[in-house]
Amino acid sequence: MPVSLALVAWAAVAFNWYILRAGRQEPTIPISSDDARLDITKIEPVVDDEVKAVLVNYVLSNNGRASAIGMRHQGVVGTATVVMSPSDIDAFFVTLKAQLIADKTESTVEIQPGQTGVWFTIPPVRTQNLDNYTSYKEGRGFLYAAAVLRYRDRIIGEGRHIYTESCVYLVNKIQHFCEGHNQTYIAE
Repeated sequence: MPVSLALVAWAAVAFNWYILRAGRQEPTIPISSDDARLDITKIEPVVDDEVKAVLVNYVLSNNGRASAIGMRHQGVVGTATVVMSPSDIDAFFVTLKAQLIADKTESTVEIQPGQTGVWFTIPPVRTQNLDNYTSYKEGRGFLYAAAVLRYRDRIIGEGRHIYTESCVYLVNKIQHFCEGHNQTYIAE
C-alpha cells in the first residue's frame, strides 16, 4: 500500500506540473499502415531476489512499413496489494509522456520494418515495498508495468511523434491489460 500511495503522490505532482506547464490536451491521430509501428510483443517480469524487487523486460517488433527512428522510452514498474484505479493509471501516462517530451536527448536508434527482438528493461521504483514484493512473489499481489515509447518515421510531419503505450498488471503471474492504455497514435 505505501508503494501505491507514493506512486500516486508522485504521479499527482507530475500531472499538476504538466497541466500548469503544457496547459492543453494534444490531439492524437491514428497511424497509417505506411508508418512505423512498434508493437510490444512480450512483457517479461524478472524477479531479482538479490535486491528484493521485480523489473520488467519489454520485447519490441516494428510491424509498420517505415523505419522507427529515435525511439526513446519511459516506464514504471511497481508492486501493490490493491488494484489501481483508472485515474491513477492515467496520471502515470501523463507523467511518462511529460518526461519524454521534456527530455531533449536525441536517440540514434533506428528499428527497421520487420525487425524483431529489440528489447529494453524498466527497473522497479525505488520505494518498492518488501511486503508487496513478497506478496507478488507468493502470488497474492499485483505487479504493474507501464511504458510509453516515443519515436518518429520519415512519413509523419515535422514536430510530430508516434507514441506506443503499454500498461499491464499481473496477478498470480497472469497478465491483464489496463483499460485504455494499450495503443499507438501520432501526436506532437
